[in-house]
Amino acid sequence: MNRFADLRSATADVEQVDVEIGLPEILDEEDGDVYGDDFSKLADTAKKTLGRIEKHIENIVKAQKRDSSSIRISDVLAGSSESQIQRETMECRNKIELVTKTLKQMDLMIKNYDGPETDVELRSRKNVYDYTSREMVRVVTQFQQMQAANREAFRQQLKRQIQIADMSIPEDRVEMVVDGVMSGDPDFDQAMQQEFGNSSEVVNAYREAKERHADIVKLTQSIKELHDMHKQFLFLVAQQSETLNHVADNISVAKDHVEKGVKQLAKAAKHQKKGRKIIYIIICVLLVILVLAIVVLALGLPLTLFSTVGAG
Repeated sequence: MNRFADLRSATADVEQVDVEIGLPEILDEEDGDVYGDDFSKLADTAKKTLGRIEKHIENIVKAQKRDSSSIRISDVLAGSSESQIQRETMECRNKIELVTKTLKQMDLMIKNYDGPETDVELRSRKNVYDYTSREMVRVVTQFQQMQAANREAFRQQLKRQIQIADMSIPEDRVEMVVDGVMSGDPDFDQAMQQEFGNSSEVVNAYREAKERHADIVKLTQSIKELHDMHKQFLFLVAQQSETLNHVADNISVAKDHVEKGVKQLAKAAKHQKKGRKIIYIIICVLLVILVLAIVVLALGLPLTLFSTVGAG
């Protein structure tokens, strides 16, 4: 739990920004044809499912408040509140598993994206995926806090039931019974019968409370599994962030190389221009010499005349 809290605090600042911005309103229609792509449809599905999970959590809290106002545990077990809590909790678990599968599909689509790493669409998808993962962690944390509060309320309720059943029981004996129920020790049943007798209302209340506590233990185990699963999601998000940083570094290095290449190309173009100019001058000089030679031959002038004139 402490490690999970550290991970939560490490993303607190980013989550505050996400709360202000909010998950992008993709589309509200249920028809798949109206979405721009499958990724947007998955993101919208995850967003709506998380909202339904929070609604189930609110219903569980309301049902637990009704349970805590009951005087006898037997009345609570005979009513519909416990079954409603079980139904709502199972709905929460199923929907969390649905969001988990949706996030895996979103992550797979990001990894299989055909565009370049610097594409705006890819960056937008990663932002939506990271936000949805943090929202998932927030909802599970809310679920855990609700269950912790429920356990404490159940403990206090059990103490009241035992005191109502037998007001002569000292406080330390009450704590002993409560601890026995919360610990789930199988040997505690025999100790209860020896202490209070088989027909005691305390024993009956204890048995009823123990059955209910067993259900809470199952819910706690399910929450622990979800907790472990979301720690893995946080690790994957951290890995993606590190990969994104490496990509950004590579892009920066590539940019420097491109700038150097542009400068080298400019120098090469300049040298090429100078080389062509020299070639043109040489060609012109050769043409002039060739023309003069043709003229001399055409007039029949001896070449020695030019040599004499040149010597003079």
